[in-house]
Amino acid sequence: MVLSTGIRRLKSLHRLGFANSVRIIKQRYKSYTFNRTWRTKKAHTWDDIAQQQGCTPNFEQFFNQQRVRSLPVLEPLLRTIADADYVRMADAYVRNEIAVLGSAPRIFADGLPWHEDIRLSGQDSAADAQFDATSWYTEIAITTAWQQQCAKDIKVPWELSRLQHLVVLGRAYAATYDERYAATLVEHMRSWWPSNRFLHGINWVCPMEVGLRAISMVITFTSCARSSAADDQFWLTYVTSLYDHMIYLENNWELYDLRTSNHYIADLVGYLYLCWFFSDCPGMTSRTMWCHQELLAELNKQINPDGSSYEQTTAYHRLVTELFYHHKLIAQQLRLPMPAAAERTFDAMCTYLRWCTPTGGTLVTIGDNDSGVVTVAGLPDTLIAPHSMSAEAPLAAVRHFEYGGLSIIKTSAWHVTLRHSVYNDQAPTSHLHNDCTSITLGYKSISFIVDPGSYVYTPSAVWRNRFRSVSAHSGMYLTSGLQPLEPIPFDNKIFLLRRTPATMPQQSSRNALSMNTSHDEYLQYGWRPERCVTLDEHVGVVTISDQWIRFAATSAESSLQGCMQFLLHPAVRVSKQTEAVWRLEAAGITLELANPALSFECVSGWYSPSYGVKMATRMLVAPCGLGSTPVNTTIRVVG
Repeated sequence: MVLSTGIRRLKSLHRLGFANSVRIIKQRYKSYTFNRTWRTKKAHTWDDIAQQQGCTPNFEQFFNQQRVRSLPVLEPLLRTIADADYVRMADAYVRNEIAVLGSAPRIFADGLPWHEDIRLSGQDSAADAQFDATSWYTEIAITTAWQQQCAKDIKVPWELSRLQHLVVLGRAYAATYDERYAATLVEHMRSWWPSNRFLHGINWVCPMEVGLRAISMVITFTSCARSSAADDQFWLTYVTSLYDHMIYLENNWELYDLRTSNHYIADLVGYLYLCWFFSDCPGMTSRTMWCHQELLAELNKQINPDGSSYEQTTAYHRLVTELFYHHKLIAQQLRLPMPAAAERTFDAMCTYLRWCTPTGGTLVTIGDNDSGVVTVAGLPDTLIAPHSMSAEAPLAAVRHFEYGGLSIIKTSAWHVTLRHSVYNDQAPTSHLHNDCTSITLGYKSISFIVDPGSYVYTPSAVWRNRFRSVSAHSGMYLTSGLQPLEPIPFDNKIFLLRRTPATMPQQSSRNALSMNTSHDEYLQYGWRPERCVTLDEHVGVVTISDQWIRFAATSAESSLQGCMQFLLHPAVRVSKQTEAVWRLEAAGITLELANPALSFECVSGWYSPSYGVKMATRMLVAPCGLGSTPVNTTIRVVG
């Protein structure tokens, strides 16, 4: 065991190189020292901050300077939600009425449940829905439940403790000067602090959560610092808590093996907000510049040349785009230089979102989706509005994102995506699914064929794997004895998919609106799936041409069979017209799916529109022979 661990570490050191290995070792030693030091200390006082940062020892003087500061660069973003909508949402928070990640709205008369999975307790009042509120943060393990019945989900209390609802209360107060909203903010924070002592409990376990919470607290401060609902002691605790957040982040960066993800970006953006907040303190300039440069490095590292995030999920790409948008805004506020290359990369990120969004519709889901946002305002429509695509390409076009592993046909009416087996071994596999060859299809902003989404992560490994399984997607896969064969087997690490490096197949130019894919993930079984998707816009027909190519004989060959399926949106009504034709109807639009060579069966399936929510739906499934003869499925508009 010791030998194997040592060999694994040596391989890791070889892969990372000397400089990166030293960086990780330094960071881990820094975190270790921080944890040892703070076990016997309490949270920061203003005297600590004044001494460490060289600030004025007079908190009242510091606060009076801070309370008049603002973040005008955020106004265009925050105003994407109307004041009336902020007030409506804030009125619910005044009643302590909340809904988090798929939970039903509930009123908590005795205060907000900072450590409870309210989704689970709402479904079963006898369930164990409480999380640890007192243990040292490094000793709290995030456990995975391995049964089908969902256990408590740590993401639910984490979501509430991002404190994004405080931004809503702050905006409602700024719009109305109604002290009820500021008083509710004060009440919630006075509840949060003693329930979440510095470095104790689940809400200090994940640095990303700390970073996002810091963003919420800084934005809220700029809205409510002049309210009469809060006294000086409240603001003293508020400011020292922000400093706790900053010191925590400095000592707990989510670097791991340098396959950084959206987590590290959130750490840095939260830290940049804190740098702005404490920017008048001596010594903050170097911290600010380091953070800015680190974010630019992550932009260059995590965003592919085609504008897609290297985590290869559309929902996380949207979150990362929002995070980098906040980086741009705070950099502008701090007058930090933004290189032209970084501006071009950000524009490419927005272009990717536009292509992934049907005209008049919403972003398609590819890969994991935890419904994460930085603020409830999200991204401004001006950045991602689908109509902007016409400036970049004709109204009917195909785009191949060769690094993001996605091809998209987009017209004023149709939107079709095709997933490829593309992977760069410098990227994490945390949020990938077994979805190669899978498609989504929409017509006139109505979703007909969809990606299943994610549903949950740690509460149930069964559901986690079911939603990322090849048999949950609208693609091609092998079966053995009617059991689906995962092209990449799952293991007990629910955020790992052992992909090998691969690039996108060369795209055919025989049709202007055509895209094709294949992969070798079934190499051990001796077969390669190939799929070509073509849109003939003149007659309104999408043709999906599938075939299995044999490249090696295997012992399991006799029991193997091909399968294809299409997962339908729950709003789609499906009916069988003939043995070869199925009718799909939604929102007054009718499509016909036909394949004279196959016999489709309509079976039950699952669809998750957002994290924590699953909906029963239908899927069309058909077994198909293994061989080189293409099998064509057509989808056309009726009427």
